[in-house]
Amino acid sequence: FFFFKQKTAYEIRNCDWSSDVCSSDLEIGMAVGPGLVTGRSGTLGKVYFIESGEYWPHNTTLWVTSFNGHFPKFVYYLYESVGFLRFASGSGVPTLNRNDAHLFLSSVPLTTNEQRKIADCLDSASALIEAQGRKVEALKAHKKGLMQQLFPQEGETQPRLRFPEFEGTEEWSVKPLGIVAENLDNKRVPMASGVRVAGNVPYYGASGIVDYVEGYIFDEDLLCLNLRSSLGRQGQQAAPSSPKHSPRQ
Repeated sequence: FFFFKQKTAYEIRNCDWSSDVCSSDLEIGMAVGPGLVTGRSGTLGKVYFIESGEYWPHNTTLWVTSFNGHFPKFVYYLYESVGFLRFASGSGVPTLNRNDAHLFLSSVPLTTNEQRKIADCLDSASALIEAQGRKVEALKAHKKGLMQQLFPQEGETQPRLRFPEFEGTEEWSVKPLGIVAENLDNKRVPMASGVRVAGNVPYYGASGIVDYVEGYIFDEDLLCLNLRSSLGRQGQQAAPSSPKHSPRQ
């Protein structure tokens, strides 16, 4: 079928594909697209498709250059659907066992026409996702710019932009954050995973919602702030909610 190759010597030429990204632009390629590259050590699971041009797989990758008559882009999506994390071994640094990957059985359309049709369909979906992603990033940048204009900057007491109906009205007052809102930190209740009862109330940790439990300790709109680990993140939660208290989060 489509066998993975593995580089044994550490050399760097042309576009050097590491386990997670094309890491550098170099002069001479080791292989020519179309080809597939995936991480074999450390960062596993992501598959990259090189449509054309020279490239040089890094020594932490496995790669495919021979597709045995199958449509290359279809093979790329097939490999994505398989999920190579299932073949990971090693407790320290995860490593992809290519022998296990080679033995994995998968159904494949007999004609390249059907393979191409599937690849074209998934290409269209991928293009839509990328387009929406760019829109989301543009909206995030727009929102960030608005916040910089609608809130006073450090060292300033007035915003640079106000809505027309508020221009010329009273200025903003300066207050400590501690009196802008009430801090409910002392009302949090620790709840270890072993004592939680499954329910539909969101249970919050530093990374956001980490579980859903029965019962709650707050029944109102809340602003949750991280105190440890992932500092700076915040989220708004409509009642009811059950914030998590854990020094490990």
